[in-house]
Amino acid sequence: SDIAEIEKAAQLGLGLKKPLFQTAKEIGIRNIVNELNQLSTKYGKFYEPDPLLVSMQWLVQEFSLQHLLRYQHQ
Repeated sequence: SDIAEIEKAAQLGLGLKKPLFQTAKEIGIRNIVNELNQLSTKYGKFYEPDPLLVSMQWLVQEFSLQHLLRYQHQ
């Protein structure tokens, strides 16, 4: 599946008005992971964030840091 297919499935299946990945980008992956961790503490394992999502928060943070450092040295 590509992003367009996932977006279409989320729109049709979940009734989302905004694209899923755009929403995640606006909220921030770290914020999503933090919220899921809080929900899992309160309501149980069902809400634990997927390991891929957890790893993505660090990749996004690392990418942002590298981009910032590269920009500062120009």
